[in-house]
Amino acid sequence: SDLETTMGKKNKLEDQIYELKFTSKEFEHLAKRAQKEEKKERMKVKKAIEKGDAESARIFAENAIRKKNEALSYTRLSARLDATASQLQPLLRMGQVSKTMTGLSKSLGKAMKSMDMEKIIGSMESFDSEFRNLGVVAGVVEESMTTTGAGATPVDQVEDLMAQVADEHDIKL
Repeated sequence: SDLETTMGKKNKLEDQIYELKFTSKEFEHLAKRAQKEEKKERMKVKKAIEKGDAESARIFAENAIRKKNEALSYTRLSARLDATASQLQPLLRMGQVSKTMTGLSKSLGKAMKSMDMEKIIGSMESFDSEFRNLGVVAGVVEESMTTTGAGATPVDQVEDLMAQVADEHDIKL
């Protein structure tokens, strides 16, 4: 029945919102962990500088910068997921998604039965538009994770971090 279909879509959207919020919290946790690891790497930089081991200090500085960037990426992704969940929440309450999707499904079904290509294309464009309006998360996740990337750490950032750690602890490089 239509009521079961509408309720099923509502429950599915509720599940998606819950998953978005849960995943957002997981990314917050990963960001905190990366921040702790960054601090550990900074302490390793300090110890290596104190020992006069510039090469190890450079490696630890690269690790610290990578962990800092990782934490920022996790935080950014968490915020985006949370924002998407927040945008979906009012739609769930108003029932717009269920009504819109039900209407689109019916129009697509009619277009498919008539085999009218213009109607099919129009219905598919409506579906595409609706999904874009909902802010599909997959693209956001992919973009955020690729910007996290394991690229090389710029040398100037490494040198700056080593100098900063040395200054903080009154150590000469």
